Amino acid sequence: SRINYLIPFQSAMYGSVVSEDFYHVGPYRYLLLTFAVVDVVISFAHLALIPAIHMTEFGYIYWGYRFINDNTAAGVWAGLTWVLLFYQTFILLVFHYVYLYVMLCSPHWLAWFRRRPWRNWLAVAFVADVILVSGIFLACLFGFVPTDVSRKAFAPVMRNVYNIDLFAPNAPGYLGIVYWTLNEREQKE
Repeated sequence: SRINYLIPFQSAMYGSVVSEDFYHVGPYRYLLLTFAVVDVVISFAHLALIPAIHMTEFGYIYWGYRFINDNTAAGVWAGLTWVLLFYQTFILLVFHYVYLYVMLCSPHWLAWFRRRPWRNWLAVAFVADVILVSGIFLACLFGFVPTDVSRKAFAPVMRNVYNIDLFAPNAPGYLGIVYWTLNEREQKE
């Protein structure tokens, strides 16, 4: 499993990043450390959730195997938590490129950034993360939570392929989107 390899390698990464031999990299080491920490948190979220996704011709559905026997709210919130952690990697990657641009190109219009670098980097990182994560969270919250339409569309697929009953008494939670459905004349809507 991934966790068996993760702990020794991540521990070595932490140790090298915070060691005195790594000081020549400067504040960039904290960005590397953040990548490592987020990777560990995402790995534990995978372990806690065991995520799965199934794509169909009419949409896709995402669920966590460990939450399939829980109620809708638990499954949805577990899925949303995983989505938010998953996108942290991309946000950090964007931040990585912005940091490299500022440090290597040192544009004069960002001179104020160097006056108080710790405060400015943390403020920019916090604001950017909140904006991006909020956008992703709201998109998922309004577009991917279970509805009667999505439950009805995905139920046969989930039953036939995974033996998961979306109409079970606990009404399992998932994230999914239906791009189209068939009307009574078998036409896409």
